[in-house]
Amino acid sequence: MLLTLNGVNATLYTTAFATRWKKVDSYKDLGVTFDKNITFSEHIQEKINKAYSMLGIIKKKLYSYG
Repeated sequence: MLLTLNGVNATLYTTAFATRWKKVDSYKDLGVTFDKNITFSEHIQEKINKAYSMLGIIKKKLYSYG
């Protein structure tokens, strides 16, 4: 991953297996999603969605025994 800063926004570039660099809007590395504004909003939203999904599974299992 290559990160270049210009003012407020950042430019993310990624490559796979030493091929050409490609500009991306977000990049996931070691389980953390970085976006072009160097915020973790996309990462946080992914985690919230996963938590709600797990909560739904738990509720479904609890109510199926009732």
